[in-house]
Amino acid sequence: MARKIFLECDYLVKVQGSVWKSQNIQIYEDSIHLLNSNYVVELCMEKECVLAFSLLNNNLNITAIPKLDNRRKCVEMKINGEEEDILNLEAALTSLGFRCSRRKIVVFINPFSGTGRAMDKWRQVCSMLEKAGVQAQEIVTESTNHAYEVVQKINLNQFDGVVTVSGDGLIHEVLNGLTSREDWDSLSSTLALGIVPGGSGNAIHCSLLHQQLEDFRDELLVAALNIARGSAVAGDYIDCQTDTKRFSSLFGVAWGLIPDCDIGSEVIRWAGFMRAYLWLVFRIMKPRTYSGVVSYLQHKQGVSVDPELPALGDPVPDTWTSVKGSFLTVYACKQSWLDYKTLIIPQARLNDGIIHLVMISGEVSRLEWIRFLVNPDDPHLRDNITAIQIIPVTAFRFKMDSADDPLTVDAEKLTCSTVQGKIKHNGCKILLKDNL
Repeated sequence: MARKIFLECDYLVKVQGSVWKSQNIQIYEDSIHLLNSNYVVELCMEKECVLAFSLLNNNLNITAIPKLDNRRKCVEMKINGEEEDILNLEAALTSLGFRCSRRKIVVFINPFSGTGRAMDKWRQVCSMLEKAGVQAQEIVTESTNHAYEVVQKINLNQFDGVVTVSGDGLIHEVLNGLTSREDWDSLSSTLALGIVPGGSGNAIHCSLLHQQLEDFRDELLVAALNIARGSAVAGDYIDCQTDTKRFSSLFGVAWGLIPDCDIGSEVIRWAGFMRAYLWLVFRIMKPRTYSGVVSYLQHKQGVSVDPELPALGDPVPDTWTSVKGSFLTVYACKQSWLDYKTLIIPQARLNDGIIHLVMISGEVSRLEWIRFLVNPDDPHLRDNITAIQIIPVTAFRFKMDSADDPLTVDAEKLTCSTVQGKIKHNGCKILLKDNL
């Protein structure tokens, strides 16, 4: 079935400082096409990539971030023509929803995150958001839990979204501030989280980019589009508890090698996300294993996702599976990437209703687990190394023999001997330019 053209006309067009030239412009319901004199498409701008358009001196000025040769690029375009044609073009774009909705966001910025460049990255994104008419109230965090405390008290009815500029730790802080509010049940259906990557690994944002089929190098351009154009897309998180607290996780809970690399490498933060790999080299030379019990409720296709967690001091139900032994690492994960280099769960999706439980036994050979960490999406490794398992679950419990074992939630240190969690399917909203 042929796509419907809502408007077609010849105009003078000038793109990014080039010379004016005559081009045919076709407006579809979801895109703008620029055609040359041979009616070959030279530029296609999807609706989701348009930041702004406005009339000035009989020109229609358009700012967009389209994909050109599979990479995002910020494009400024001027279109000139007869007054009636220009007005018709603006009216068509407006009626078809190409203009960004006016929105107001509150932005939490951790200036010390990662290598200390979060503020610079925010300025780049903010300049694009201003063109789209987004109003941003900035809050620079001054200490740990600053954002958590502000989010608990602030009047969020005045905002369309809460945005973090940092790594995964600040996202964890803001999410927990939100989920601990008395009005979270009503807020969760409308208020969305926005993410600008400003940390070292940025696993959550990497995972979103992966699902959006975007290049990691374009992360700031995509972040701007997600916030300016994005709708509130439903996402899962993990509802967790220990014997002292309850908390939410958008990334996951890790025990053993992975948190050892996260926590131990804090002393070399200057190395960015590569710091964990430098620490991994140390652990290759001097490996450790961790003993305890991993219990889980396996996900079943077609079964409603709403598990009940047992009381922390009670045995897990008979419907759960328990594995006792020594482990190199165990990870209850919601995201597909650990950082910019490591794709650990290729099939993980924002709202698949699944926690992906990665268990690497202490019996795994050094060569096997190095091969897995380097290339975890290799089906041969998944199918033939029995000491490595990836199991879709809806609930889990880690019971560690030592409370001093390395343990993290969303890459932040956690200290306890038992932690459990369950999927909170579609429990929050994320600002995204496209529905995954």
